[in-house]
Formats: sequence, structure tokens, C-alpha cells
Amino acid sequence: MLVLYQLQIIFGLFLSYIIDLGTHTITNSASWRVPVGLQMIWGFILLSGIFFLPESPWVVFSLSCIAPYDTHVWRSVIYE
Repeated sequence: MLVLYQLQIIFGLFLSYIIDLGTHTITNSASWRVPVGLQMIWGFILLSGIFFLPESPWVVFSLSCIAPYDTHVWRSVIYE
């Protein structure tokens, strides 16, 4: 798994280098706004994914709705 993580980092660096090559000849403020805008688009995509994630058993346990989740929480406490 470590190799895939490093490969993703290298791919991200390569992609940012290609975007920089494409925008460094622009003479107005778009030369820095295009890369920043592309980063913000990806950030908003990841941020919108938070709303579709299920609740953690720890959050449900802290809200005292422990009936369906208590075995999962205690199982994770025992194995930690």
C-alpha cells in the first residue's frame, strides 16, 4: 500500500507540473488563478463527500443512542 501512496504523490506532483507549464506563459492574473481554482474544485468535491459518509459508532455512542452500536464500540475498545 505504501507504493500506491507514493505513486499518487508522484502523480499529483507531475500533474501540478503540467498545469504550471500550461499556465506560466499567461501574462495576467489567470496564471495563478487557474491552478488555485483547480485545487479548489477538487477540494469542494472532497468536501461534498463528507455529507454522504455514515456516522461513526463513537458519535452515536456519545449521543446515547447506543442500542444498535454498543457491540461495535466495545469491540473496538477491546481490540485497541
